[in-house]
Amino acid sequence: MLTAHVWRASSTVKAMSDTILRVEHLKKHYQLSGTILGRLFSRGRAVVEAVDDVSFELKRGEVLGLVGESGCGKTTLGRTILRLTDPTEGTVIFDGEDITHLREKELRPYRRKMQIVFQDPHASLNPAMTVGKAVGHPLHIHDLVENEEEAKEEVLRVLREVGLEPAEEIYDRYPADLSGGQKQRVVIARAIILRPSLIVADEAVAMLDMSVRAKILELLMELKGKYGLTYLFITHDLATAKFVCHRIAIMYLGRIVEMGLGKEIYAEPWHPYTKALLRAIPVPDPSKRRTKEVLRGEVPDAIAPPQGCRFHPRCPEAFAACGWEPRDLLDYFERQVTESDISRLLGPLDAMSISGSSLLIPVKGGNGERIDRAVRSLLNQSGPISDAVQDIDVDQNSVRVTFREPLEPRDLEVQNRLVACHLFDPQVHPGSEGSSSSP
Repeated sequence: MLTAHVWRASSTVKAMSDTILRVEHLKKHYQLSGTILGRLFSRGRAVVEAVDDVSFELKRGEVLGLVGESGCGKTTLGRTILRLTDPTEGTVIFDGEDITHLREKELRPYRRKMQIVFQDPHASLNPAMTVGKAVGHPLHIHDLVENEEEAKEEVLRVLREVGLEPAEEIYDRYPADLSGGQKQRVVIARAIILRPSLIVADEAVAMLDMSVRAKILELLMELKGKYGLTYLFITHDLATAKFVCHRIAIMYLGRIVEMGLGKEIYAEPWHPYTKALLRAIPVPDPSKRRTKEVLRGEVPDAIAPPQGCRFHPRCPEAFAACGWEPRDLLDYFERQVTESDISRLLGPLDAMSISGSSLLIPVKGGNGERIDRAVRSLLNQSGPISDAVQDIDVDQNSVRVTFREPLEPRDLEVQNRLVACHLFDPQVHPGSEGSSSSP
């Protein structure tokens, strides 16, 4: 029932061409505290690149899913779009107006039109405020009611609308008296009481029981149909996004790596990261189960993201141009070669150092040629890392392994889908399907 309802609502998007939100080259970087350790690991930049050069458009009445693992910058992107945090660079255009640098007083009229539903309903509500006070508070902030009686009437109407009955009884309760699902309905009621046009749903069902999730999703879609709402639906769950989103944007470490129609991405994912996420979705039918692809490692630290393609250290399809660098070689030595072999062939790992695009391996006792042979032997087993090495030099003090300059993936438009991957770039990967790059 949920699926049918959702896709009926989504089908109306095709007839809509009005852009409600346009994000252009948006960045949000957080300055570190400036400690020596922080500067060391950030290569001197001392920033966390939470959102780094994100661009997209959102049509009125559309549901755009923003999907990725925890730590990829999804929540930061949503908060920056709503100006809950100030962008570092880029532009946010809402309803035809540039709101990027508006002061708080100037933003006030737009706050009514843009609302957010946070992930944790328990933390979203003030435990000292009754439901009636919490839901009605925005009405007083924006001077939309003249007295408490008028505010109560509006709050009761909205509580009934989100399925909180009996509304009169719920009105006087405190958050501690409610279940998790009821609390999230209160948060949704508070978001829609101002009649917004855009709602950022940030993991809106992630903390709810499975039995409650479908009901909350159905409520969100019913409200969308009733009020013509537009959703930026943030989630780590591709299975959930499949049922509610018209388009899907896959985000990894601050950047969108693939974006297109949801049905097309689910039918044929292109970016290796998207493929891995889809393969991780459980399939209940044993006859249709597929081999799961467990990604190697975790999302890298945004303080010092990988060079080139940020996904390359975990990518099963990475090749030489994807951005291999000295620390990848160190990680390979640590992961694939036993500690005794490393010590015997190259010496201790902590004696090696990185200088720019080179890995320096100390030479002791005139053993440079032996270490050079050992490095080349190990590199021959490392696949794409070996192909990315530009040169190996031996001098009296060290063996220097120098890597080629890394290339960052371009945003390519391929068959009406955006994909940022060297595999689709004809300038990097001859024979690829890439057609044109975005400006």
